[in-house]
Amino acid sequence: MAAYTNKISLRDGAISLYMRPTVKRPIWQARIKLPREPAVRVSTCLTDFEEARVWAEDQYEQLRFKQKQGLTIRSKDAAFVCDDFLAWMKQEAEAGRIELGKLKDYQGAITKFIRYYFEGTKIDAISDGKIDAYHQWRLDYWTTGPGSEEQEVTYVRNGREITSKRRAHHFVTGRRSNYENTMLRQIFEHARRRGWTSTHQIPRIRNHKVKMQRRPDFSRKELTQFRKVLRKRIKEAPAGMKKRSRQLLLDFVMLMSHSGMRPCEAQSLRWCDIETIDHTGDGKLTQFHVRGKGKVRAFVPLVEAVLSVRGIKERRLAWLEENGGELDENEPVLARPDGTPVKSFKNSFNSALKAAKLTNNREGHKRTIY
Repeated sequence: MAAYTNKISLRDGAISLYMRPTVKRPIWQARIKLPREPAVRVSTCLTDFEEARVWAEDQYEQLRFKQKQGLTIRSKDAAFVCDDFLAWMKQEAEAGRIELGKLKDYQGAITKFIRYYFEGTKIDAISDGKIDAYHQWRLDYWTTGPGSEEQEVTYVRNGREITSKRRAHHFVTGRRSNYENTMLRQIFEHARRRGWTSTHQIPRIRNHKVKMQRRPDFSRKELTQFRKVLRKRIKEAPAGMKKRSRQLLLDFVMLMSHSGMRPCEAQSLRWCDIETIDHTGDGKLTQFHVRGKGKVRAFVPLVEAVLSVRGIKERRLAWLEENGGELDENEPVLARPDGTPVKSFKNSFNSALKAAKLTNNREGHKRTIY
């Protein structure tokens, strides 16, 4: 073995076999150099010279074939590509070119699913069949796959990482599957830009057809019925926090049903976001400036929504007059008279729906705030 410690050249220097004298186990290393390509260095994982020579020459022929076919010869493990892609995304997020919420969502999905499944496979060796197998594995993840043993689910919503108890029949929606397909395509494109795969080595990633289903809405009659029940519940509530909370819920329902805001937009609405503008021919109008889903927009709500906001403000000012202090324009609109923000109306909303017998629509679908 000692005779082979120094570098040995084969194929007119295209292949070099050598050992590192500093390592405990004498394993042959290979350096393969093709014309117009950077050298490829790889361990043969073999201690016998003849076996290492055969292995290295086989690798040389494979690389020559790839070169003739116009394929990349410098590939990387899919796990390495995923890590490199996420590192690039992090740099983009720090520079303000990618939203932090998107980065967190990508980090969670890529690490838990894509990287986990394809680790140990070269990025240029992932075929259409392997993508199809991954899709099936991903669909089965929560039912018969690794996720079936998990008790909690962690996901990102509005930039926040949320952990909740896993539902017994947790499944992957078509919309979510297509979103993760977008991540897959971006990972392969990242590998192509880095020179670790070529365009015609990238597998075809097909999206699933998503059947759009509108959320259950309210008819005009149902909305009138719901408001009547809300007002009745306010009258029946004892004076104090419960009555004030039910009044705020009514204002919230009026605000949402007469403005078209999303729940996240309503939660982030501040007093400084409400502006009175002059509109030619229509006199003065109230305009809302809202934020949600990474976007900002302005619109003019119906008068019922404006009246609800005024009611909230009147109660807030009355509390401040009695207890001292001034209204902070950066305060959220959806807050109790003492200024405490309401994080969610979900429980009180569902309770009111149940009292009004409007929890589900005619088809049996559950209504939500959205």
